[in-house]
Amino acid sequence: TLSVNGSANITTNLTVTGNLFLGNQTWVNNGNFNDIVGNNNMGTPLRVRGDSGASIQYDDTAGTSKSWSAGILDNTSAFAFIEDRAISVTGGTERMRIAAGGNVGIGTTTPAEALDVSGNVHTSGQTYSNQYVVASGATVDFNNGNLQILQSVGQTAITLNNMKDGGSYVIVITDTAARTYTFTNCTQSKFAPINADTTLNTMSIYNILKMTIASTTYCFISWSSGYQ
Repeated sequence: TLSVNGSANITTNLTVTGNLFLGNQTWVNNGNFNDIVGNNNMGTPLRVRGDSGASIQYDDTAGTSKSWSAGILDNTSAFAFIEDRAISVTGGTERMRIAAGGNVGIGTTTPAEALDVSGNVHTSGQTYSNQYVVASGATVDFNNGNLQILQSVGQTAITLNNMKDGGSYVIVITDTAARTYTFTNCTQSKFAPINADTTLNTMSIYNILKMTIASTTYCFISWSSGYQ
């Protein structure tokens, strides 16, 4: 039994074959791994702190000798996952970052959206966005979803908000009045076929591709009417 009341300085290895008790924590040797167990009053059994970032490094000393580091970056509020970072906390390649505010970046250190990926994305299932119903009015906010259903437009001009370059959007108009619809926040609207009145007493669909060329916003709009 070793009992220390005060500081202890160990200049060589300290080997513990049983459990190690540190204050309110217990380091338990379970054979192939160690558990860190806090008492019932501890919400966080282990805390890592540093005055210029704080991280934990994981090293596989066999096989590929791969190492990963995860933690708060130096002098930032971002939490990052870094591959092959040196013990001296230098180098390596950042693979993923959670920025202050919650945006997640993969392949980018400046995520501008909830999930921002620099590179290809492959899924084995469906990728889809939310459907949003505008019960009354002619204002569309695509932050609510790429598919907007307008039930009672009441006018010809439809305002489009929060479109992204390269984004594809769908507007379904269930308002059965015959109108020639136009779209604001598009400097140039290009229609195919040529824009004209929708078919009376039927539904209409508008597919919109948005892009910006030399500071000019283009909306390429394909549309059809007559759905019953």
